[in-house]
Amino acid sequence: MVYDERELLLGKLEIVKNTRMIDYAIDIHKQLHPNAVIPEELLEKRKKVVNELKIYQEETNHIRQIFESQTVVKQIETTRYI
Repeated sequence: MVYDERELLLGKLEIVKNTRMIDYAIDIHKQLHPNAVIPEELLEKRKKVVNELKIYQEETNHIRQIFESQTVVKQIETTRYI
């Protein structure tokens, strides 16, 4: 069975535009409309998602730093097999 590529892209766009996969949604929109301007709705959503990502990174930075410590990594590796 062969599906129309445009219909598949429209379906993908419909699914991902309501997620945080906004860069993927923009890429799909560009495939569907190569010469069109990206809708303001998608650009605003991207700003929001990038801002949320920055906030999450700041809030979890201390946890990431712990797991990047070689001492902690070695402790995890040695206790994993107990």
